[in-house]
Amino acid sequence: LGSASYQIEIVWCAASVCLTSISCALRAQLQGLQQLRRLAVYGMLVSVFSAAVLIASCFCCGLNAVAPALAFASASEAFLLFLATRRITPRFAIVPWKLFLTQSAVFVRLGVSLVSALFISYGVTYATRALINQELGLEQTGYYLAAVALSTKAVGFLVDSIRVDLFPKLAAAAQDDDARR
Repeated sequence: LGSASYQIEIVWCAASVCLTSISCALRAQLQGLQQLRRLAVYGMLVSVFSAAVLIASCFCCGLNAVAPALAFASASEAFLLFLATRRITPRFAIVPWKLFLTQSAVFVRLGVSLVSALFISYGVTYATRALINQELGLEQTGYYLAAVALSTKAVGFLVDSIRVDLFPKLAAAAQDDDARR
């Protein structure tokens, strides 16, 4: 635990987490500005590129390349989404304070429930890692974390593929709804 032998891998994983958070914020910006088509296209590009980087690096370099590959995939995702959001000019509206408070109460309740679910999720994750570390040792914990990271990327690829199919249909349905009004 006090060893310096995993410092580089920890830095790579920390960079990956930071860049993934930035990517999520950029995705939320695209979604919030109703750029669903652009989100779908860039999401598919990011998914294919990230999967290719992870598979190629793990095939060529083995387990030593997992952490750098995750960081590189996250960096490429953040960069591509930054390019997608850079061209968008948001529309601003002046909202009265009373209306803002009335309508934001729903989002505050949603935020509280999401943050609570996030804390529970992190607590379960921490307890699982602590249990594996206590029962099986540090090496097995490392294997578990690598498996979780790779499976998370695989599930992310599937979710991105579903999103690519779903967002254009949602955009078409919204346009049809606007046309009927």
